[in-house]
Amino acid sequence: MIELLISGGPVMIPIGIASVVGLAVFLERLVALRGAAVIPPMLVREVEELLRQGRLDDAVAAAKTRAAGQVDAGDDPLLLAARERRDAFLAKMDDDFNTGGACSDLFELLRALNKHVDANKLEESGADQAAVASLKRAASTLCELAGLLGLFLKPVEASAGESDELAGQLMELLIQLRAEALTGVQTIVFNS
Repeated sequence: MIELLISGGPVMIPIGIASVVGLAVFLERLVALRGAAVIPPMLVREVEELLRQGRLDDAVAAAKTRAAGQVDAGDDPLLLAARERRDAFLAKMDDDFNTGGACSDLFELLRALNKHVDANKLEESGADQAAVASLKRAASTLCELAGLLGLFLKPVEASAGESDELAGQLMELLIQLRAEALTGVQTIVFNS
């Protein structure tokens, strides 16, 4: 490897360092995001809550509905808007990972949630329970979609030993590369 650095000249030093740093960032992101996109966290919480309440059939139905990418809206305008925004969000993410467009769908869904809260006066005591349930379901959709972009996710907690060991290894590698690169530069300069 040192021969490659020497033959490439001094320009290879920053390229080599940037490559090592890029690899380290890639590995860190791979570990940090490993399970978040597989199963949406809000779906897991919703199914767990239904199971705690002893509503096995509802939990299975919720998991199947979410797995199919559907929001069971009925004639509820908020849930219809949630389904529409969800479908648009997923279409934009499938369209060459259009995160800007997908974020606009998240904001539209949030706007619909806020209008629902205001229209049904859900901030006051004695609010309509059906409206509250509708709000929870639509908010769950918002959190699920935001979770696909890495929003509202709790960071993965690694044990201190793992991250310290990895950081130490990366630092040793960087120090070794720097020392080899300096040796290569000195060889080029003194042999010229």
